Parts: sequence; C-alpha cells; structure tokens
Amino acid sequence: MVRKYLKLTKKMASFKQHLNFNLRMKRYGLIPRSLYVKPLVNTQDGRNIAKRTSRSFLLARITQTVRSIRNLEHDISSQLRVLEINVEPHHLTAIFKLKEQTYQQTTKICKDRQKKKFDLLLKRSNDSKPNVERWVVNESSRALTLPQKNVLAKGLNFAPSPKVIPIPEIVAAVEDGLRKADKGKASLARVGIIGILNKARPPPSNLKPDELKAIKELRNDNSVMILPADKGRATVLLDKSQYDLKVRTMLSNPTTYKKLDRDPVKRIERKLNEILMSLKKSGSIPPGLYYKLRSSAGKTPLFYGLPKIHKPGIPLRPIVSFINSPTYQLSKHLVKIISPLVGKTDSHVKNSKDFSSFIVEQHLPQETKLISFDVVSLFTSVPVKRATEIAYQRLIDDSTLEERTILTAQEIVRLLEFCLNATYLTYCGEVYQQVFGTAMGSPVSVTVANLIMEDIEQRALSTFHSPPSFWKRYVDDVFTALPEDLVLSFHEHLNTIEDSIKFTFEMEEDHQLAFLDTNITHHSEYYTSL
Repeated sequence: MVRKYLKLTKKMASFKQHLNFNLRMKRYGLIPRSLYVKPLVNTQDGRNIAKRTSRSFLLARITQTVRSIRNLEHDISSQLRVLEINVEPHHLTAIFKLKEQTYQQTTKICKDRQKKKFDLLLKRSNDSKPNVERWVVNESSRALTLPQKNVLAKGLNFAPSPKVIPIPEIVAAVEDGLRKADKGKASLARVGIIGILNKARPPPSNLKPDELKAIKELRNDNSVMILPADKGRATVLLDKSQYDLKVRTMLSNPTTYKKLDRDPVKRIERKLNEILMSLKKSGSIPPGLYYKLRSSAGKTPLFYGLPKIHKPGIPLRPIVSFINSPTYQLSKHLVKIISPLVGKTDSHVKNSKDFSSFIVEQHLPQETKLISFDVVSLFTSVPVKRATEIAYQRLIDDSTLEERTILTAQEIVRLLEFCLNATYLTYCGEVYQQVFGTAMGSPVSVTVANLIMEDIEQRALSTFHSPPSFWKRYVDDVFTALPEDLVLSFHEHLNTIEDSIKFTFEMEEDHQLAFLDTNITHHSEYYTSL
C-alpha cells in the first residue's frame, strides 16, 4: 500500500513537471522533438500546415496531461483513504514525510532534465532565426539584450497578437461600412458578424514571454528613438539627444526652412476652402469632390527623420507627415491626375525586378564602367516653379486629361502650386515653413520629383557629346555605364542642368556595383544581376 502510494506520488510529480514543460513550450512557440511534424511538401503552405499540426499535437498533449493529473489526484486520494484505514496514525506521519521527500526529489530530477531540453530547443530556435545584427542597427548608448534584439528584428510593422478580441472596434468599423447598405442586407450582415464574434477566440501569442518583457522595457526607455531605416527593413536605435541634434541641424538651414512665430494652419485651411468653393461654384469640381477635398480642423504636418544607415555619419532623411493636414486630401487627388504624366520614359524603373530583367540583357565593353548617380537631398532641392511649368506643359499635351478630371490645366496647376507652397511643419512644438523644395511625405511630392528628374535627364542626355548607351532611374537613383575617361566630364555636365539639383556618383569596385536591392557584376562582355 505504501509503495503504491509513493509510486503514485512520484508519478504525480513527473506529470506536473511534464505539464509545466509543455505549457512553457506553448508560451515560447516551441515544439518538442517528439511532436514535430516534418513537412511532406516543401513549400510555404506545406510548412505552415506542418507547423499548425505540430502545435495541435502539443495542445492535445497538454489536454491529455491535465486529464492524467486529475485521474492521479483521484487515485492518490483513494489510496490515502486506504492507508488511513489500515495504518496506525503514528506511521502515517512518517509516510507523509517520505511522500514529500519523494515528490521533491522527483520534481527536481524532472525539472533539471526538462530545463536542458527547453534550453536546447530555445537555442536551436534562436540559431535558426535571421541574423539580428543585419536587421537591428544600434547607434544608441543603450546595450540591447538578445530578446530586445529579437523583437526589434521583427520590424516596426510587426503586430503582436491581441490578448482579447477588439469587439467594440470591429463593431464600429462594421457599422461605418453598413451606413449606406440596404437595410435588409445590413441586418443579415450584423447577424452573421455577431455569430462570428461569439465564436471568436484570441489567436495564440506570436511573442515569447521574454520578448513581451523586452517590448515593455524598450517602451519605457525615453532616452532612445526607435526608427525604421531610410532604406531596407532594418530597425535603428539612436539616442534621443543625438536624434534631436540631427533634426535641429537640418531645420536650422535657412535656405530650406524658416522658423515661424505662429502656426498658419488655420489661414492655410481657410485659403484652401476658398479656392475649392470658387471651383465648385464655377462647376469645375462637383459637390461630392468639394466636400471630400475641403478641410476642417486640419493639423500642422509633423516633421521627423529617417536614418540613412548606408551613409557615413548616419544622416537623417527629412520626412513630413501630411496625414490630417489641410492639403492632404487635395494632394492625394492631384496624384491621381498628374501621375499618368510620368513613368513613360525608357529610363523609368518600376522596381528591382524590372531593373534586373533589363540589366541581364546588357552587353558592354570591358573599358566601360558601371556608374550610379544619386541626387543630394532631392525633395528639398526640387525647384517648385520649374516643376509646375513642366506639369502645365505636360497637362496641355495630355490628350487623356479629360478622362481623369473636368479641371482645366490652369486650375490643376493652381491647386498644385497651393499644395507645394503650403509646406508648413512642426517639430517639438515649434513651427517651420519649408521655403525651398518639396516635402517628402506629401502624396504629390514623388510625382513632382519625377517630373523634374525626367526633365533633367532629357536635357542632360540630349546635350552631352557622348551620352551613355542606357540610363535607368528609380526616383533619384540612377544606374548607367560610361567609358572611364568620360565619367568626370559627364558628372560635371549633369550638375550644370539645374542649379539646385546636384548629383554624386559611385563607380564600380572590383567589377561590382549595388543598385536598389541588386548587386551587378561587370564581366568581360556582359552584366549579371545577383
């Protein structure tokens, strides 16, 4: 009887530690080797199915272990009653003491064994992750722990799974979408959504406990700024004082920015609404579009900087967030009208894939060198007057303009000039005006920058005595090839086309040059994109 009682006690200690181990595996998103399901189809879908199946097996094991513990509790209770009936009370004390020793000893053995298993699985999981040093650039004075690096490497767009279903937010969004729907269909939709929400359960956590703790630690540290890199998907940490100094250095440039004594947002909003009202009265914009574009309670655009980790000293790229600003909706509308005017040249590059498809087919002599040109601070260097002149001429020449809008070319350019000249911004409660160039962050800025770049490249290539055989451009990043003895003269020529637009260049090294997300190798008579 005593032996059976102690055996059940030992089994209980083992099962409880087994349960703790499996629950910890679940919290950390790990799978024991005995439950790992190897993908039978080596595709992303196949791997996802195998992962879900492995997790289902883990949940089933947890459930089964809980049932086993309950059964053991019943068996131990029954065996205890047998002992109380058959064993003298003074012997029971010794049995209980022996039982406690057995339980503690078994618990320690199981705990040590399972800790080794867990640490090994956690190490393998961390080793299989991408190199965090590639995705986390720490330029701050703060030392990061491994969990902090792991969570930052996920990127600033990573969304932790919610602990509860956000039912009020979902209901509010549904009601907003059903406002204009048929009443009958809306009622059916509500019934269906209520049924789905009643059955909905929060998804499993996609962060480990130490990563959740790391997020809280980083959030509570007010001495550092956590920012996305200007290019690539890296996350950058800067000391707040260092970031503030870089921003204020940019804003102190009198040729680009001017500090103001008062916020002009109300005046800009009033002027915008007056222009829109006059266009509405003249029939140039319909009432629906007028109410969409007009502004009320607009906010001053926010200024911030993104670290250029590929540049020495890690300068910041100035960004102005125009969301909820008076001209934000108008700027978005102008993009729809003006964007068809750009991107039709042979030089235009849509993305890395488009560029790769082109470059692998190029065959150039050995004496030709790969060259990349880059504009110094393009957006803050764009000559607004020249940009609107180009836009006006392109609009006049565009035979499809009437398919996109009833506005005339003059009215479009008037609205465009208003957007480009109403660049006000705020940083730390201080208000500035951008007195030259356009602001990166305004929806229309990229289109305007492309207009200027297309004009510059057309003038530069048509007036140089030996233009390159090809010229590929993505906004302000240019890839081309020139004989080595012409590189400097072409660079000088390029910088004379527009006074405010200045280019830097980089020549191939060891027959290689990076462009966008590709690396180009110049072999004897051909190019290869890697």
